[in-house]
Amino acid sequence: MPHSSVSSAACRTQEAYHRNRAAVATLANVRVISANAATVWAREALLAEKREAKIGKPRPGDVMIELFSENPDRGMADRPAMPVRKDEAAASSRTSLANWENEGGAH
Repeated sequence: MPHSSVSSAACRTQEAYHRNRAAVATLANVRVISANAATVWAREALLAEKREAKIGKPRPGDVMIELFSENPDRGMADRPAMPVRKDEAAASSRTSLANWENEGGAH
C-alpha cells in the first residue's frame, strides 16, 4: 500500500507504470493486479494533492499571533544575523569573561 507522505508526482508515476503494465501484460492475473495497483496509486495521488495544497496555507489565528505576540523578538528569526567582525567578537568575549570573573564567577 502506498505511504501517505509520498508526493503526488511519485504517485502519478507509479500509477502510469502500473497502467502501462496492465495494458501490455499477457497474463490475466498480471493485468488485474496492475490495474488494481494503478487505481490505488491514483487515489493516493489525490490525497497527496490535497495534502500538498494545504502546505503553506496559514491557519486561522496565525496572523494574529504573529502581529500581537507578547514575545518582543517574534519575527526576528527570519532576519539575517548582523555580521560581526572577528576582532569585535573576540573583544566582546574577552570583556564578558573579565566581567564574569570580576563578579565572582570563577571560584
